[in-house]
Amino acid sequence: MPLPPTIRAVLVDLDGTLVDRDAALAAWLRRRAGVSASAELDALMGLDRDSGRDLVELSLALNASRPGLAPDPASLAARIRRELPAELRPDPAVRSALDALAEAGLPRVLVSNGGGPTQRAKLRAAGLELLTEARPITHRRRWWSRRSAPARPHLDAAFISGERGVAKPDPRLFGAALDHLGIPDSARAEVLMIGDAPREDIDGAAACGLATIWVADLAEPYPDDLRPPTLRCPDFPAAVRAIRQHLAAPSVD
Repeated sequence: MPLPPTIRAVLVDLDGTLVDRDAALAAWLRRRAGVSASAELDALMGLDRDSGRDLVELSLALNASRPGLAPDPASLAARIRRELPAELRPDPAVRSALDALAEAGLPRVLVSNGGGPTQRAKLRAAGLELLTEARPITHRRRWWSRRSAPARPHLDAAFISGERGVAKPDPRLFGAALDHLGIPDSARAEVLMIGDAPREDIDGAAACGLATIWVADLAEPYPDDLRPPTLRCPDFPAAVRAIRQHLAAPSVD
């Protein structure tokens, strides 16, 4: 499906989209849990993926095989969440892509599931600056100021489930971001959601009337029972390139 002719703003997921959460978890398992065998690492990563990446099943399995990591599975899950941001590495391509959206005049709003402190720690570890002070949103123009901000922000606002009491795919989390941007219901189709989770990011946003870009390996099948993405791209920088190419294309009357 084609992207909408006009794009007013971009909503974006964090884990698996802006940051490589799986690579960070694999690094944590190797460095802090002592998982050295590739077969065991693959099994634990697969368990985490198949259980929705909530760390519950992973912590149960890891606590059974390595009880010295934490007193119980819940404590182990909390430890992983606390220490995982330290395993993230900044990705210059992601930061450049976010800058490119700003140069195109598109507000960039994070819509993420997770605890507020953990997700904000991931942003800091990834070198992603968040514009925290309230500023007016003006579409199709540059709204940040080099003089008033100490550093050019990569994201203009963050809506995190742990801080809002609702999680994707709940439409209220998407709705809060849209309200912040001042997007009327009639213009929701002109807002893009970019994410890697078919149900939470793509189907959830599509149910709210948004256009979507699914970030996933091009060989990965998309679930048949969910609303399909507007576009599929292998990673976030590729999604931004597609947006910029679309905006630069001459309009057809």
